Amino acid sequence: MKERILSAIIEMTIPEKELERCLKLILALSKKINTVITVDLIACYDSNYDLSVQNIIDRSKFNPLYGAKINLGFGRCTNKEQGES
Repeated sequence: MKERILSAIIEMTIPEKELERCLKLILALSKKINTVITVDLIACYDSNYDLSVQNIIDRSKFNPLYGAKINLGFGRCTNKEQGES
């Protein structure tokens, strides 16, 4: 096979208010290049187990596949004050 393989990962933290603009930009750029683009979006659920960014995702032209990574905080406590057990 005479193929070239190139992989790039771009990570960024953006304010929630900029998410829609960023998704539109990624979508526009994806139409100009001939490759596969994967977007991972990390967000927190609120107290009602809703994603505050869900409405932005719904308005975008992206077709999300939902997965989850939930950090429960099992492990040793690293921020105990001295003398506590």
